[in-house]
Amino acid sequence: MSVITNVAGAPLFTTIQEALAWATSKGMSGYHIHTFKGSDKGLQDRVGYMGGASHQQTTGMTQSMFGEGETQEEYAKRSKEIERQREMLAKQKKIEKQKSKNDSSSSFSDSGGY
Repeated sequence: MSVITNVAGAPLFTTIQEALAWATSKGMSGYHIHTFKGSDKGLQDRVGYMGGASHQQTTGMTQSMFGEGETQEEYAKRSKEIERQREMLAKQKKIEKQKSKNDSSSSFSDSGGY
């Protein structure tokens, strides 16, 4: 399982599947989303998934990560948008890496002789 970090003693995972598996192993179900400051260039926040239907269920604590005046629904929407941006950035990096690989392999030419 790929743990990003721990929040209030509970692991934050990179995928929903990991969060659900962890929750099941602890006798819980569901997952919830956390947004935190990330190190990915170009992104201010990163999204992680925590097992358990709510932060309170998982840790016994109330979640104080919402923006001021932000509802849980708005928080979830913002988190999904950040995840979408992260996925787009990963795809863009993959395309650039492939393009760079193609450019370097096409710079060699076969002159047909020695």
